[in-house]
Amino acid sequence: MAETLQSKEADIQRHIDRLNESVNDAQAANRAKTEFLANMSHEIRTPINGVLGMTELLLHNGLDEESERFARAIESSGRTLLAVCNDILDLSRIEAGQLDLDLIPIDLRELVEDMGEM
Repeated sequence: MAETLQSKEADIQRHIDRLNESVNDAQAANRAKTEFLANMSHEIRTPINGVLGMTELLLHNGLDEESERFARAIESSGRTLLAVCNDILDLSRIEAGQLDLDLIPIDLRELVEDMGEM
């Protein structure tokens, strides 16, 4: 009977060890994902900012009406991509417990109109 009890205790301990190992693996994978998201959002932001900067220069060079409309569409899409990157970066900060929230006013009508234009 003592052997059976010891055998069950050993089985339980093996299960606990495997569960602890699985938890550690899952936590490591989550940290890797969070770091990947943060790194990628930073890497993507750089060329997007370049596109936005060049679009701004283009818009200040006296374009014809159609070209200006195209450039404004590029600008709007670029700003949207930048917002997505910022959201991804915020997600990685949330997961890392490092997000500080800022309350900012928004114009809901302008937001909806901008979405409609896209």
